Order: sequence, then C-alpha cells, then structure tokens
Amino acid sequence: RNCDWSSDVCSSDLADLLAETCRLLDERKLLVDGGLVYLELDRKQDEPPLPDGWETLKNKTAGSVRYMLVRTGS
Repeated sequence: RNCDWSSDVCSSDLADLLAETCRLLDERKLLVDGGLVYLELDRKQDEPPLPDGWETLKNKTAGSVRYMLVRTGS
C-alpha cells in the first residue's frame, strides 16, 4: 500500500476503486461500444483488471503516474 499520509486514501484503494468503476460502467452500459476511457493510477500499481472485451491501447508511465487509454468492448 502506497499511502499519502496527508489524506486518508491509499493508492491500493484507488486501484480497487478504478477497477470497480470500470466494471460498473460496463455492466450498466453507460459507455458506447468502442468508446475511449483514460485511466490514471500510481506508477507502481499493476494494470487494473478490465471488463471483458475492453482493450488497452496505451499503457505508459511518466514520473509517478501510470496512464492508460482503453477502448470499451462491443
């Protein structure tokens, strides 16, 4: 767990939240098929699990940030 003690949120909690948010967006059909989603998380975090059919187009790091561009499934 990578915690910023100036807040009550740890990066592992944020990674879990990111994965859950993607799951809910997909499950509730809130995004168009083939839509693009930009994700950011701590550089040390692994790529979050994505819903079936979602495709990672870019997965890069800069400084302490991992950023990803993913395409939603059909």
